[in-house]
Parts: sequence; structure tokens; C-alpha cells
Amino acid sequence: MKVNFFKQNKINQKYRTAIINAVNELIDGSSSIVLGNFSKQFESLYSDYIGSKYCAFLSNGLDALTIALKVLGLKSGDEVLIPSHTYIATWLSALNIGCVIIPIPVKEENLLIDENKIKSYITSKTKAIIPVHIYGNPANIEKISKIANENNLFVIDDAAQAHGAKIGNKKIG
Repeated sequence: MKVNFFKQNKINQKYRTAIINAVNELIDGSSSIVLGNFSKQFESLYSDYIGSKYCAFLSNGLDALTIALKVLGLKSGDEVLIPSHTYIATWLSALNIGCVIIPIPVKEENLLIDENKIKSYITSKTKAIIPVHIYGNPANIEKISKIANENNLFVIDDAAQAHGAKIGNKKIG
């Protein structure tokens, strides 16, 4: 007996014309896959959604984090504070440019970086903190930013696993 659980034809029917037109634009070359109409439209819509002035569409979070570290001037030997529990891309971004990873314990109840333990891990080589908002839960970015400001550190706000999460009325990231 065959049981059909996924009704793809019904789900996509109302988008049929838009999908066909979009694929045709890619096939005939009137829009590029990279930096084309769809990328630009996504960037505009997503920046509006999170309340940001800008958005750059990249292939993945690893690239986004690596570029952020490079733009901030981090280099081999610099220390980066990263939660002990996160997706591997957070760690790889710093390791790819030769930074030293300093894992910060996370809180058991939500697996977010424990902002109360950050200060004890800061050294003269520490250059940045990458708090990770994870499983839809926002980290305490206000307190983390305050610690960073007091210690002249960069904060790279990794919101890849919590799109749309809010602190008060403001979306994270």
C-alpha cells in the first residue's frame, strides 16, 4: 500500500508561474545565479526583515564568519572566544585564518554562551567574541557587547541558527 504524505503538487501550485519564470530567467541569462536579480531581491527583503541597513548574500555561514574576521583584521595567533557548543563553521572560520579558539562554557538550560564566564577567558591576545544565537534562542548580546567594549574586542554576532529571534522588539543579527 502506498501512502502519499507529501503533496508537492498542491504546495507548489500557487507558485508554479513564478518558479517557471524564475528558472527561465536563469536559463536565458537575463539573471545571474550569483549577484543576480534573485540574490539582490533576497538581500533587500532580508535586510528589511531583520531591520538592518545592509545584507550580503553569501554561499554559507562559514564564508560569512571568515570574511567578517578578515575584515576586522584578525590574523594568525589572535584569540577568538567561541561557545563550546556551536555548529563547526563557527570554529572553522577562526581556525581557517590561524586564530586560536578559546572555547567558552555554555549554559546548560539553553546551550548559549555563558556571558558570566567570558571575562575570565580574556587575555591580551583576545581580539573577538563570536556569540552564537542557537536553536532560535538569542544570546545575551547586550551584556556580551558591554564586556567587549570594556575590553576593546570585536563582536561577530552569529545568528545563522536563530533567524528572526528577538531581544525585546529588535531582531538579532
